[in-house]
Amino acid sequence: MIDQLPSIPIWNLLTAIYTGVLACLCSWAVFLMPGGHGANITVLAPIWALITAFLDVSANYDQSLRSLVGAALGLFCTELVALLVTVCSTTGYSAWIGVIVSFPLTFLLAIGDPASGSKLCKLFRSDVAMESMYIPLAFPNGQPFYHGLLSSGAFAVGSVETIVATTVLNAFNLLPRSSVPAIPAFARAAADYFETLATYVTSGTDHLNFIDRQRAHFDVAWRAAAKAAPNPKIRSIIYQMSSELIALRQTLRDGSYSQSILHYIWHPIVPDLVDLRLEVVYWLRQTAMPLRPGEDIDETELLAIAEQVQGRLTDESLLYSKAVVSGESALSPANDIVRFQFAFSLIAHFAVLADEFHTLIREYEMSLPEKTNRFDWWGRLRRYLAECKEYWIHWWHLPFWAFGNMTLRQRLVHPLRLSLSITLFALPLIAWAQGEPVVESYGFWGLVPLLFCLLPTPGASLVKGTKRIIGTLLAAVTAIICVSANPRNIPAYEVELFVVVTLGKLVSLYPSIDYAGTVFAFTWMIIGIVPSLNETYDRTQMIYWSLWRVALTLIGTFGGTVITCFVFPTFAMTKLNKESAHELLTPG
Repeated sequence: MIDQLPSIPIWNLLTAIYTGVLACLCSWAVFLMPGGHGANITVLAPIWALITAFLDVSANYDQSLRSLVGAALGLFCTELVALLVTVCSTTGYSAWIGVIVSFPLTFLLAIGDPASGSKLCKLFRSDVAMESMYIPLAFPNGQPFYHGLLSSGAFAVGSVETIVATTVLNAFNLLPRSSVPAIPAFARAAADYFETLATYVTSGTDHLNFIDRQRAHFDVAWRAAAKAAPNPKIRSIIYQMSSELIALRQTLRDGSYSQSILHYIWHPIVPDLVDLRLEVVYWLRQTAMPLRPGEDIDETELLAIAEQVQGRLTDESLLYSKAVVSGESALSPANDIVRFQFAFSLIAHFAVLADEFHTLIREYEMSLPEKTNRFDWWGRLRRYLAECKEYWIHWWHLPFWAFGNMTLRQRLVHPLRLSLSITLFALPLIAWAQGEPVVESYGFWGLVPLLFCLLPTPGASLVKGTKRIIGTLLAAVTAIICVSANPRNIPAYEVELFVVVTLGKLVSLYPSIDYAGTVFAFTWMIIGIVPSLNETYDRTQMIYWSLWRVALTLIGTFGGTVITCFVFPTFAMTKLNKESAHELLTPG
């Protein structure tokens, strides 16, 4: 029996709904095509809205801007190759020659793949660039220049619309957050951890598991806050507060205190310690809440309470010393006395640091333009441009091979393998297209899986290829049902598009499903939309053309898996073979 129904994180749900809306808004690029001609290419616009749509500004800008640069590079390479082939050939453009001539360009673009470790992967998406180039060059339908504009333009439309929508929402403070910002999260974590340590200061050894669980959470919070601190003063106080709590935890692990210390010092100062603990926790949690516009900085009483606790500690320690001298109490071990004094000094000093932290955070918040003008667009733009400048200066100074620990040969193996695989796989498809018009129109969907599923290792390619196959088959069944039920019904298609994209994006945010959810959504668009636009097709013909797209997608996916596992089994399998040979040749 199920005790509790599974829940959906609200952030994932909002991201999925947002993506569904943007995909519907981008579908105009499909319906704009007269008679559906070219819609099999412009369907990339809502598909790429699905890929690049995120409620997180950084993720959206990263995906969209790199896609725009990739589309521009793909368009340039397409027009260049098409122009060269057309000018140099007496019979006009030839797809055979175009694909062969584009091989060196494909290799150069593939160097921008993240698997090579090149810093170019931060500049453009190599898969977008290669797809923008190969669609019009391999399957031009007699119009390589026009189809080059369509493919690159579709990527650009999907990317630009998501950028514009996300920017507008962010400008009006309407974007939800996926998590609490680092500084408020640190304030809450510090409050919780301090409360735990101050409560169990004399019995820490009895609650170590609970304390260590909170310590693990606090470690993550203070490291993130130190990294996100807006100025050196705040970063310094975060380090000081963290070191105080780390030291306090260590005193708890050294064992219990003697009964004499507890009786003569601990019990008399418990009320003062409780007051201090409550005040520190209250003010840290208040600091975690943003300052409202027009609100003044509240003054805390932490300094006075900390001084009072320190004074009481000194007084009770003197009384305990007198009791020892008079013989009323036994002398506790020196280690216990020093450790007790140190622990309570840490507690009192942490209150002082909490007061300073509260003041610094509030002063920083008061200095922000948003506190006087809710929509400080100019200030935001300046900060964004400053961050962009800093990012690109850092990128410029990176070495060309900035990521990964590989030799030059290892870095170039994957780009070479990728460019060879695409070129060799495209040639049979071109030959097939000359005898089958449907392949001429939709054959590029057999190349797309290679661009996305051909990874450096056979295992990774097999996993991603399997997810693509599952997503494709599920989408095919769903799309054919939708085409059969609502042929040439654009309003119904828009509703179906929203539901399918929202569902696909939602499940793609779960690591166990991941890529299969994305494939499900965009394959549904590929299979379901184009047949509905041709008014001359009956229901049987629509299903027939949909099945062709399913077949071509599966051919590309299976082909990529076979190439990775059997034709070019590099990296992991090569290393396995070498290690196996070494073990077999080693005597004994």
